[in-house]
Amino acid sequence: MNNSIFVDSSLLVEYLKNSRADLLDVLRNEPSTQLYINQTVVSEYLFYHLGILGQKSPRTLKEIGAISGVLSAVDPQPFLSLFVYLTDSPAMLPLTIQFMSNYNLLPNDALILAACKHHGVPALASFDPDFSAACRGEGIQLVQSVADFQIFKSAT
Repeated sequence: MNNSIFVDSSLLVEYLKNSRADLLDVLRNEPSTQLYINQTVVSEYLFYHLGILGQKSPRTLKEIGAISGVLSAVDPQPFLSLFVYLTDSPAMLPLTIQFMSNYNLLPNDALILAACKHHGVPALASFDPDFSAACRGEGIQLVQSVADFQIFKSAT
């Protein structure tokens, strides 16, 4: 998985908002790079998908029965199917807890980092600064800009 990058929900959400889309555009158009997501990223993205496109909190959309309308107005599945879905494993649990403790990460961020380690994905694309020390400590390349991606690509 040398030219592999795990894509955090922060890139997907910014893309949905038509903000900071340049990095994801470059990643998606690089034929030698495989992009990965997992259940955690999907859950986070769908939560924001509802809120942004439904223009109400996801809880409010649930209470008023409007989730189906938001999902039928803009189906998230074609976009999410552009990425390879990595499955979770019970072996990721100790890593997740270790990463929470070692790097002061919240559970979802620790799950994402654990997925990278468990599946041997060498890079993580994220706008979340919480990953800086954790990626450095675990030998995972953090890609936060097009320039970071160019550095990663030239090293692989």
